[in-house]
Amino acid sequence: MSVLILYFLKLSIGLSIVWIFYQLLLRRLTFYSTNRWYLLLYPLLCFFIPLINVSKVVEAPSGREPLIVQYIPSMAPYAVPPVVTATPKPPAAGWDVSSVLLVMMVLGALLLLVRLVRRWVSLVYIRKEAELGNTGG
Repeated sequence: MSVLILYFLKLSIGLSIVWIFYQLLLRRLTFYSTNRWYLLLYPLLCFFIPLINVSKVVEAPSGREPLIVQYIPSMAPYAVPPVVTATPKPPAAGWDVSSVLLVMMVLGALLLLVRLVRRWVSLVYIRKEAELGNTGG
């Protein structure tokens, strides 16, 4: 998979965990400023967490990396590319799995952007048409 798809996957998992934690524990606590800080800082932190290289921290003492670390891609710019022993075959014409995943992510992001714009336009319309109510005092 490409590095961009893995980054988006890690970002989506991080944002999902932040949202689930908020919905389960913090949603009903509406008057606390810590909720506002949580909703501001932790989603921003989720953008940087996938960039952390954890392979050096959890490295096995025998010199071989544990199996779980081999599946965590390194996002560091100093990562060594794998050595190719066979002649690479030319890319096949058509769609591969990473291209389909990337297109699905982009379409999902565009769908959510359209939804956000529609809700924002609706809010602007409601505020424009609203009148100040008078309750008699």
